Amino acid sequence: LLEHYVAASASLGFSEEEAKQVVLQTFLGTLELWNRSKHSLAELREQVTSPGGTTEAGLEHFRSSQLGSSLEDGIRAAFQRSIDLGKRK
Repeated sequence: LLEHYVAASASLGFSEEEAKQVVLQTFLGTLELWNRSKHSLAELREQVTSPGGTTEAGLEHFRSSQLGSSLEDGIRAAFQRSIDLGKRK
């Protein structure tokens, strides 16, 4: 996920270092906000998503491409593989 975020940022004209910093600061800020908050992730997302704004545009694209389902499927596949590998011992 982070690798693709950096690649997308670089494709928009950011240098490799700038892209790294954009991604790093975005994720660190998000994690810090979540860590300090009593709100759910959904509530936090709603709070930072302005109607017609940049976050909404990105989220809509992610929804239409079913990114969330794909990520969840990948996590389940990795988990299942860890179980399978554990049975080999």
